[in-house]
Amino acid sequence: MHRATNYCKLQYIRSNLFREKMATTKTTTLTFRIDPKLKEALRTAAQKEHRSIANMVEVLILNYCERNNIDVAKASNLPKDGAPRAEGQ
Repeated sequence: MHRATNYCKLQYIRSNLFREKMATTKTTTLTFRIDPKLKEALRTAAQKEHRSIANMVEVLILNYCERNNIDVAKASNLPKDGAPRAEGQ
């Protein structure tokens, strides 16, 4: 009984920690085609980090942006089609 109680407490703490780190809302859908072997590698990477595939892609993009000095906040200022805005817009 004692073990089960501790397990439940750990699961509760763990789930709350993950909820704090995850984004609360998604604002757009991204659909693309990739090689099946690359998708399998992505799935494996996501499983190793206990993430969904969508969250793993998000983390990979954020890491790339951070390494390459791309300001994600500025990128969110792009129009919905992703094209850069002309000067003065």
